[in-house]
Amino acid sequence: MPLQEDDINRILVEELGKMGAIGMSGGAAGARFSAKRLATDSYQTTIQPELSNAALVKIVKRHFNYQKPENVEGDRLLFRRTVGSGFFNMNPTLLFAIVDGQAVHLVAYAKEGLLQQHSAQKAVEAFAKVLQAA
Repeated sequence: MPLQEDDINRILVEELGKMGAIGMSGGAAGARFSAKRLATDSYQTTIQPELSNAALVKIVKRHFNYQKPENVEGDRLLFRRTVGSGFFNMNPTLLFAIVDGQAVHLVAYAKEGLLQQHSAQKAVEAFAKVLQAA
């Protein structure tokens, strides 16, 4: 896990609060209150496109921000981005890309309510398509 579970939940709650603020007065507080009570879903996969490490890093840098400026566990690089996913891309999803040689490990986290949107899975699959098309 690129971040601690508490940190992931805190970020997702704040992002959902931002979405709630768009709707109406008090929407941010209501969205944060509800988000704290929702389950966090995750999805991950590893992609090995036929690209060099330098090309992979270049593509990932175009779409992500560094999580940390230094290497993580040897030569692995960690990147993070919050994307919209799920229904109408309205569910904030925390997406990580870990570049490890010529492989990219994609991990996503999203809050899910009663109606499952599969936001984490959709976010990972969308970026995997970007990598495979490169």
